[in-house]
Amino acid sequence: TTAGSAGAGDIVVAGGVYLGGTGAANKLDDYEEGTWTPVIAGAGGGAYTYTAGATARYTKVGNLVTVSASILNITTSGTGHAGYVQIRGLPFTKPSGTFATGAVELATATFSSGRTYAVVSFISTGTNTTLFIRQLGDSGPADFPVSGINSGNTDFNFSITYQV
Repeated sequence: TTAGSAGAGDIVVAGGVYLGGTGAANKLDDYEEGTWTPVIAGAGGGAYTYTAGATARYTKVGNLVTVSASILNITTSGTGHAGYVQIRGLPFTKPSGTFATGAVELATATFSSGRTYAVVSFISTGTNTTLFIRQLGDSGPADFPVSGINSGNTDFNFSITYQV
């Protein structure tokens, strides 16, 4: 340990802490916090505007990333709005076959207003990871359609944890 400016009772370690062994995989030395900019898109294109709620944040510990955001007053404009709602701009790419869990609260929308939606579908290409929102309803999961956006009156609040 080294002396540092941490408060009373804190342990300051230079270089990292090993948990459960001394191998490289046991070293806890990867922690990061920050903000990110969520982007609303539709599979078929079209323009979307929205108001960012509380700052979109992320925390990365090792290979687990937790992101959260509020996306408020989503509005569609122009043409080409088709397919399903997507959230892009995640701070880290999720490799295929890795773990993810989380939930989306849909505050108001034309499609099943007031229900809770789970984020269960990812697509990762190059440096871009896209979230698809899927409804957990009476008849099983179904992708949330762009047509469900009640222009200017649809809000998403969500948090999700995934592996990188």
